[in-house]
Amino acid sequence: MRKLLALSTLLLLSGVVSAQEAGYTVNCSSTPLLFPKQMLSTDPENVDVTTDHSEGSEGNYLLTGNASLNTTEYYLSADNIKLNKATKTSSAKGNVKFQGKDIMLTGDSVVIKKQDNKILHTAFEQANYHYPKAKINGQAAKIVDDGNKQTFDLMSYSLCPIGNTDWQMKADKVTLDTKANSGVAENVTVEFMGIPIFYSPHHEWTLKGRSSGFLAPSIGDYTESDASADKGYQIRVPYYFNITADRDFC
Repeated sequence: MRKLLALSTLLLLSGVVSAQEAGYTVNCSSTPLLFPKQMLSTDPENVDVTTDHSEGSEGNYLLTGNASLNTTEYYLSADNIKLNKATKTSSAKGNVKFQGKDIMLTGDSVVIKKQDNKILHTAFEQANYHYPKAKINGQAAKIVDDGNKQTFDLMSYSLCPIGNTDWQMKADKVTLDTKANSGVAENVTVEFMGIPIFYSPHHEWTLKGRSSGFLAPSIGDYTESDASADKGYQIRVPYYFNITADRDFC
């Protein structure tokens, strides 16, 4: 008889994670949204602005009290939002909520820079992030996106519903480089029910396509067919070799 707990690590997960140990079941198939989804603007020429109070001069504006911006690219709301027309920069502090086309975030503060009506650079502090389609969520001390690279400092990552930390992956730093098609994570730890079960000081992977690397680790307990035999525990960390485009070895 064998009970198996399988956990996929890093940002390579795309399925549903479930575990069963000693009669306790964890099912991470249902993920609520980080906050109610907002309908993005359909007007590419203008920005929809709402606020309790506004003031400004010479292209600088300050929005305070239930302030929000709604464009075709993103929705942003916060206690305070500053706009600089010359640099096309928006900065927000206090109860920040951000919604892009594929991601939702909340945090203490954010700076957004635009160019040619497109987001060029974003920097979030003390953020909670959520990719609704991929059912990915977690936290990070800082998230920076320069259009080609995304970096997550002191981050956690999970496929469990928001607020559920039965299992999660943590890393000191994760860098996703879309231009180089690579991901790098430093000091990675996988935890189940708050207990570390896997550690890697450095891990690299390909964002799209196949590449060699470690697959999802698994741990479990087992009992031999001999009734007098003791129970044991085992851990497996398989390695995948990508030899050619049509050949592999695992």
